[in-house]
Amino acid sequence: MTEEQTTETAGSQPRTVPELLERIDRDRAPLEQAVANMSDDDLLAMAGDWSVKDHLAHVAAWERRLLAEMRGDHAAERFGLDEVTSASAETDDLNALLLARHQDDSPTTVRAEFRAAGEAVRAAFAQLTDANLTRPVRPDDPAVDTLVDLISWDTYRHYPEHTAAITNHP
Repeated sequence: MTEEQTTETAGSQPRTVPELLERIDRDRAPLEQAVANMSDDDLLAMAGDWSVKDHLAHVAAWERRLLAEMRGDHAAERFGLDEVTSASAETDDLNALLLARHQDDSPTTVRAEFRAAGEAVRAAFAQLTDANLTRPVRPDDPAVDTLVDLISWDTYRHYPEHTAAITNHP
């Protein structure tokens, strides 16, 4: 199979903004549907090591971080960290920081932020051009070569993990 014949469902990146938006909608929809009819008590239920609410706050925070990076905000500022902490923080450290930061947020607040972050992502990406998607963004990071790579990690590659955690809890 040639590269042109490889389909998006076979793992290739979206090549156009409409494909990107469709992919994000398709992969975020199960997460949105999983929590759509949950009560506040349901959001406080444990789904693995985190509550459902914690999963939603986490997804929204990473989406907001992505939007900040796309605007050119400094790396440390994206999570409210000083330079030293930011330079040494691993993803698990950042996730722990986010968990602690949003631990006391109410289910209503988290649900609203989850929706707002999803809408902000869609609106920001709708303003991109197809050419923007292939723009280099992190020359020193082999996992994130282009803007679409960066977007993928905090959106459609990220959602299924949290959907699974939420939908597979007792």
